[in-house]
Amino acid sequence: MRLAADCATSPGFWIDVGSDCSIDIAENCTLHNLFIHCGDRVRIRVGRDSGFSGHCRLLAHEPGSISIGNGCLFGGDVDISVSDMHSIVEVSSGRRLNPPADVEIDDRVWVGQRSLLLKGTTIGVGTVVGAGAVVTSTLPGNSLCVGVPARVVRSGISWHHELLPLD
Repeated sequence: MRLAADCATSPGFWIDVGSDCSIDIAENCTLHNLFIHCGDRVRIRVGRDSGFSGHCRLLAHEPGSISIGNGCLFGGDVDISVSDMHSIVEVSSGRRLNPPADVEIDDRVWVGQRSLLLKGTTIGVGTVVGAGAVVTSTLPGNSLCVGVPARVVRSGISWHHELLPLD
């Protein structure tokens, strides 16, 4: 596990790690009330200048990876998970139908409060995910995405940390 020395943490920062795991948290991250759970053979990467506010959870109960780019922001009560944390089984064959899948979040993604980013999610550069969205697939870059399931409602957008003056 590598946690850059200049990351800001709080008493709510918590990590539970299984065997053969890799957690890499880059420089200048804000990790307030961040909960990370890794089963065995999990890879988690958080890029530099990323921040988590409120209670956020990175969950990997099964082998897989969560990759978060640089400059990402996460509102409170966001869950990111590589699996369903239970098995769905076909009755006739006994075969499991819900394997885990990686989550990839590119640079400068902003995820609104109480959103869920579920297994197999990929989010492109500069995208904004609205509060309460449930993401289950690929969202293109520079898009505003909202809803259950999340869908693009506007393309060609960007965002800034600071409030800019209105026209």
